[in-house]
Amino acid sequence: APQMAMWNTYFWVDSADDAAAKVRDAGGNVLMEPFDVMESGRMAFVTDPEGAPFGLWQAKEHRGAQLVNDPGSLT
Repeated sequence: APQMAMWNTYFWVDSADDAAAKVRDAGGNVLMEPFDVMESGRMAFVTDPEGAPFGLWQAKEHRGAQLVNDPGSLT
């Protein structure tokens, strides 16, 4: 089957491990347990109790976009 491109939303958290546990405790699901992304950060992918997916990002060396909300940049 062909792959479908899609955007994912990530929320910056202090601890991907703690946030994933809180998602699970609140009735959501952890689709990808927290893991290190080299030295960039630590991430997990989860859903809320209704099934809406989103990511959790614990920044290390990669702290996110440097420019947002300007023409031509991320919004």
